[in-house]
Amino acid sequence: MIYNKMIVAMLITGCSCTFFGTDANYAYCSSAAHCVRGETTTARIGDTNVGVRWIHIDLEHDIAIGKAFKAAVGPIEGSIAQAKVGPATIIGYPNLQAAVRTADIPGREATIDGSPKTLLDLPSPVIGGTSGGAVMQNGSLVGVVTH
Repeated sequence: MIYNKMIVAMLITGCSCTFFGTDANYAYCSSAAHCVRGETTTARIGDTNVGVRWIHIDLEHDIAIGKAFKAAVGPIEGSIAQAKVGPATIIGYPNLQAAVRTADIPGREATIDGSPKTLLDLPSPVIGGTSGGAVMQNGSLVGVVTH
């Protein structure tokens, strides 16, 4: 599914993955690490299967970064921004069906390393299959759904 020039694909593991940028040869994506099974997987973009090679898997923080051949994925022209407290759009494949829903991202203040920070958290429930999907605010990618 293409949403604001970002591509959100369905992984064969039943999760989602978000393509967020390209270089000369590759399109880069992110997903939740608990969705990754092995070094490679297949993402479905429309009617096309695209091979993804995972180049970084961080199980502690539940995030994975992968790459696929740019020619197989197509153009990605979306933007990335810092998340803020407020409304967001969550895009993914719950129950193996493309879905777009809205949520309000609450924040709470905390001190980290001596500096005040606003911590953000998606409200529950995040529907199964949405893991790895995009979190968008004002047309920009601000996060990926993880646990």
